[in-house]
Amino acid sequence: MAPCQNSNRVIAFDCKGEFLVLKIVTKGRNKESEEEMQKASVSVQRPRKHTPIAAVDESAAVEESEEEVQTASVSVKRPRTHTALAVVDESAAVISKTRVMEVMEKEAKKADYGKPECEKRIEEAVANLELKWRKAVNEMRKEHAASLQKLEKELELKRMKAVKELREEHTQRVQTLEGEVRNLKAEIAAMADQRNGESNPEIQNRTCMGGTWQEQERRE
Repeated sequence: MAPCQNSNRVIAFDCKGEFLVLKIVTKGRNKESEEEMQKASVSVQRPRKHTPIAAVDESAAVEESEEEVQTASVSVKRPRTHTALAVVDESAAVISKTRVMEVMEKEAKKADYGKPECEKRIEEAVANLELKWRKAVNEMRKEHAASLQKLEKELELKRMKAVKELREEHTQRVQTLEGEVRNLKAEIAAMADQRNGESNPEIQNRTCMGGTWQEQERRE
């Protein structure tokens, strides 16, 4: 089926070579009868004409093939001409690049000079914040150093006090130990004297009459 471009009709083809022209009608708009629609449909049978195949001239085909082979061989035998490449001047290229870069830098500088006020304000605010941040960091470092020094001094004082207390305790213990040792020595000497007196009766008599020799010497 193929629709028509300039009308509301459709051409329907058949496998036998027949075709029908149909008119499309919508309900309620076009009230034509069935007879008019039958009149509009036309069936036509067109006979297909088979065109005979032209006879091939073998001699002409052979001549054409020989001519093509000859032209191909001539094209192969022709020498190839090499075109000289254009020499590139590197110095000129470098100079042009430097000029382009200079121009771009100048334009960039001009653009920097022509910045809007909002960007300038933002840059100033950022710079002020950086300065404040640096000042705050320096102050914090100073406070930290001062607190460290204070702690070191306090620790040193505590250490000195502890060392002093330990030394005093050590001296007291040494003194007490020395006193105990002296007392022990005196007790040991007294015990030895008693044993010696018991073994010698003469010494006992002397002790009974007037005490020990040491006491008599002291009296004299």
